[in-house]
Amino acid sequence: MTLSRRTLLVTTATLAAPAALRAQPAAIKIGILQPVTGALAQDGELGRLGAQIAIDEINAKGGIDGRKIEIISYDDHSSAAEAVRAFQRAVSEDKVNAVIASYTSEVVLALEPWAARLKTLMITPGAASDVITQPAHAIDAGADVAVTVTVTVPISRIFTIAIYF
Repeated sequence: MTLSRRTLLVTTATLAAPAALRAQPAAIKIGILQPVTGALAQDGELGRLGAQIAIDEINAKGGIDGRKIEIISYDDHSSAAEAVRAFQRAVSEDKVNAVIASYTSEVVLALEPWAARLKTLMITPGAASDVITQPAHAIDAGADVAVTVTVTVPISRIFTIAIYF
């Protein structure tokens, strides 16, 4: 049996393709929930841009453990109800690994029970309510783990916390 050049190339490409796809580690997906519209839109847009700059720097250095970081931005419309919908979509549909939430306490308090239920790491870059630091089970009897981390470091450092926490 003789193989033509075309048959050999197609067979080789078919066999090699799955290996090439497996060789690339999956990206780390981080959801960024910021107000892009509404009363706090200007601050939210700056937060989103800051996160993108940090991600670009991390990815330019090879990512984290060889994995690139991908951010998926969501607009919480400066509203707790909209933030909950966006959080649920980020986790359930877009399969993010972690969420960096708003810096407003109202939004973070609305998201905290959902982060616990969906077992998703949520980081707030500055929400200040004392209730945020309570264990999730004290807020939501159905949750079995507290997953909110409040940080007061520059946004470029948040990603290291999110990945290695």
